[in-house]
Amino acid sequence: MKIKNFINRKINLQLIKRKHDKLLLTLKHQNLYVLPSKLGWLFILFSILIFLLGSNYQNNLIILTSYILLSIVLVSVVQGYLNLSDTKIEFVSKQNNYLSAGYQVNLALSNPHKLHNLVIESEDSYPILCPVIDQNKTVLTLTVKPAQRGKYPLPRIKLYSRFPFGFVTVWSYVLYDQNVFVYPDPIAISFHRSNQTNDTGEGDLAITKGNDDFEGVKTFQKGDNFARISWKHYAKQHELMAKQFNNLVRKDVMFDLQLLPDNFETKLQYLSFLVTQAHQEEVRFGIKLPKTIIEPNQGFAHLTHCLEKISEA
Repeated sequence: MKIKNFINRKINLQLIKRKHDKLLLTLKHQNLYVLPSKLGWLFILFSILIFLLGSNYQNNLIILTSYILLSIVLVSVVQGYLNLSDTKIEFVSKQNNYLSAGYQVNLALSNPHKLHNLVIESEDSYPILCPVIDQNKTVLTLTVKPAQRGKYPLPRIKLYSRFPFGFVTVWSYVLYDQNVFVYPDPIAISFHRSNQTNDTGEGDLAITKGNDDFEGVKTFQKGDNFARISWKHYAKQHELMAKQFNNLVRKDVMFDLQLLPDNFETKLQYLSFLVTQAHQEEVRFGIKLPKTIIEPNQGFAHLTHCLEKISEA
């Protein structure tokens, strides 16, 4: 594992020297690489055998055939390079996610001439095949599924094509100096079983919801509960509005990792579920980890911050 990480660091340093770490990268001769594919090497070997056969029997027709076969490989090199050249690769966004789903990296690609048969892949991801890319931006989403939770640097992403005949591989890389978080998969646990207490020591009563009184509506924002969308307002005004309620029982709750049952990793999965559930219930919550304490708050940004800290614990 250490040897693999050492090799990856050395490769990344060389790629950074060649400017592969730009958020908007245009593929040119200085950052494109060409080598025969496995099929290409077999084809070249076959052409050489044909040439040796023709030379042995002094048959000019067979020798000419070998020249034609080798010229096809040379044409593939030129066509393969021109196919990928001038491609623009733009970093769009990254999305944290739970371990089972994997995180996403979104890239926008375009090419002034048509790019054919592009494949995008990275370590721990499934390859994405894009048959055609033209001058219009095409957004592709690469899903990466690492082996465990945690904070990860974005992986080295490889783009390659074996157009037109499959005899050569033309490829390049993109690197981004950004991190992404993989959250523990949530495991359901009841608020009562979690045995949490609030600042006043009232235990899990702090998260019990009373009868809600309708207060009004507000503009729907990212992270709001979809169950509270006012569809009547949407039908009339074509604008997403969220209902607001006055909760009769509303206390802050602090989720303490040490109070959860089972082993450390399972505790993190329980905590991942609890903070997500509390966010959906619009409860102000905080978390207490071995080295981190986050005070109670609410909102999508607060949920994301808590899940990031849980993934790093």
